[in-house]
Amino acid sequence: AAAVLMPTFQMLAVCTVVIISMLAKAPRLLTPKAAMMPSVIGTRQATRAVVDGTNGDVQLDEVEARLAESLFVARGAIVGTKGVKGKRILLDVTSSDARMEDILRLTVRTLPPAMSGKVALTTSFDLPQGDEDVIDKLKLAGKVTISGARFASDTVQDRVDELSRRARGRPEDVFIEEVASNITARFTMEQGAIALQNIAYTVPGATVSMGGVYRLESGALDFAGIHVDAGD
Repeated sequence: AAAVLMPTFQMLAVCTVVIISMLAKAPRLLTPKAAMMPSVIGTRQATRAVVDGTNGDVQLDEVEARLAESLFVARGAIVGTKGVKGKRILLDVTSSDARMEDILRLTVRTLPPAMSGKVALTTSFDLPQGDEDVIDKLKLAGKVTISGARFASDTVQDRVDELSRRARGRPEDVFIEEVASNITARFTMEQGAIALQNIAYTVPGATVSMGGVYRLESGALDFAGIHVDAGD
């Protein structure tokens, strides 16, 4: 379970950094603290924004960031609140054809990245005003799908292959190998923790339901219940 959840949590954490970096060209946006923004090397950005000259609010018609072969698109606004210092960032972010390996390369030094596969992501993004660290005040809520996932570690991939063999009633079938995994989950981020809910981890023959919480500051990973359904 840790081998599945940890790269997924890392991927969501990196996506958060990429989204924040997408806003770097938006007028009047305060730069988040450097601790939350590791170097996003290789990103290319395109921005279409309209600034309200009366209050400095920004309407983001489209902000694009390409990370290697992965494209992220954000739309929303950077708005002020009467009597409150600073601006609030409200976005809807999508990525329909990102690659897990592109995203993980930003946070994992080992090569190749722990997991490869296609990523589809939709999330709301709410970064309110305030003096708190970005990591503590940022709120996300969305859905992620990882398809055709494979693990770089032979040990982890062998366990995935074994799960599929046993679930299909063919534990000695050596021709069942390099099995692809598919993962879908709802997620939220609040107060420095990413929670994955309704996780469905599937391989041919089996579906594993589980959940977990990843605390960004400490790196602690807590599991919820794990349930396995085997079938054809």
